[in-house]
This record gives sequence, structure tokens and C-alpha cells, in this order.
Amino acid sequence: AFYGINPHSAHVGVTRVDFFANETLIGSSTGPNYTINWDASALAGNFTIRARAFDAAGNFADDSVAVMVADIAAPSAPTNLTGRSLRNFHEALLNWTAATDNAGVDHYRLYELVRVSSNQTTWELVNARIEGMTTVAEIRGRRGHAHAFAVTAVDAAGNESARSEPVSVSRDDDNN
Repeated sequence: AFYGINPHSAHVGVTRVDFFANETLIGSSTGPNYTINWDASALAGNFTIRARAFDAAGNFADDSVAVMVADIAAPSAPTNLTGRSLRNFHEALLNWTAATDNAGVDHYRLYELVRVSSNQTTWELVNARIEGMTTVAEIRGRRGHAHAFAVTAVDAAGNESARSEPVSVSRDDDNN
């Protein structure tokens, strides 16, 4: 984002302008246009941008504006996905390590790799909202056939991460 003040409307003798996002200094300018570039791409939420203009004697005046930075950053992909079969080999217990996000992860999604034809597969959404970092999924199909699962993280703005590395679970895995 670009923030600045108009030097023609500023008091004569301005030597420096400091810019703050809330109370954090994000940059300074010594002119002649008194502008800065602020990389807010990893941030989200409401901010007050304050410009503090100084003259040569050290006197200053403040002006501010409220801005809302939209959350466009997706969370990181969940890691360390593990899986094992449960309950007479018809369910898979899946666990993973939490993802991170600039504004916080809201929930996770579970996908299963399914065959749509003899030579084509696709990721199918199995569970659209998982509140923790563990879930149980049904293992459908015949014994001896491995099922691949992956998870994604979703933040409150709806940004979805890349899929985790997949894990395969078979109905033949004896891990009860």
C-alpha cells in the first residue's frame, strides 16, 4: 500500500515524516514527496495509519486515517500427516501438525484421491470442516487397495492452503 502527504498542503519547513501502522513505525521519508511503501501482504485486519510530520526545530503534527487490510494470504500447508486403519479396517485415523496463518487457521479440510477413470484420478473433498488436527475417515472399497488422503488449512477469510503431503492407508493395515 502507498501512503503519503501532500507537501503543498503541509506546513513550510517539514524535514521528515514518520509513518506508523497502529503504533508500529513502518517507515520514514525526508521528502520531497513524503511517501513510503508499506508491504501489508502478510497482514490482515484494521489499522490506523498515522503520519507524524517534523520541522527543523523538532516540532511535530500528526494526521491519521483508518484502513482495513484484507486477508489474502493463504495458510501454510499442514505437515506430518499420518494415518492408520481402525475398526475392522473400515476407517482411517488421520493426524497432522497445525498449519500457520497471518490471521489464524479457522479449520481444516480433508481430501481423498479417487479414481474417476482407468487412467485419471482427482482429489475429492471428504470433510469440509474439521476443527482440530485429527479426524476419522471411512475407507471404502476392497481390501488391498490403498487410499490416499491429504489435508488443507483454511483461514477465516476463506483462503485455503496447498494440500499436505498425502498419506496412504489400506484396509489391510492391522493397526487397531
